[in-house]
Amino acid sequence: MTLAGLIFAIAMLRGAIFSRRTALMGILANVFGLGYYVVLVLAPALVALPVGISAVFLLIWYIQIGLRLWALGSGRSSTSIVVNEPSVNLSNGVHS
Repeated sequence: MTLAGLIFAIAMLRGAIFSRRTALMGILANVFGLGYYVVLVLAPALVALPVGISAVFLLIWYIQIGLRLWALGSGRSSTSIVVNEPSVNLSNGVHS
């Protein structure tokens, strides 16, 4: 799950929908989340450290994502989302 979150945060960084700050918060959260496994192997006594740090960044990241999605859904956003769906010719069922 943490690796998927990291990939998602990197995709957010490259996109235009979410702010750079939101993407970086996601990257930090998920890098610390992955740090759990490193600490688990190298210093098991400190295993709570990366989990706790990751949890704080995750909380902030989720709030930022939620606020942005709320703004997009309510029409208060300056960014418009264009979805290009393939057109279907119903006469022969061929996608164009």
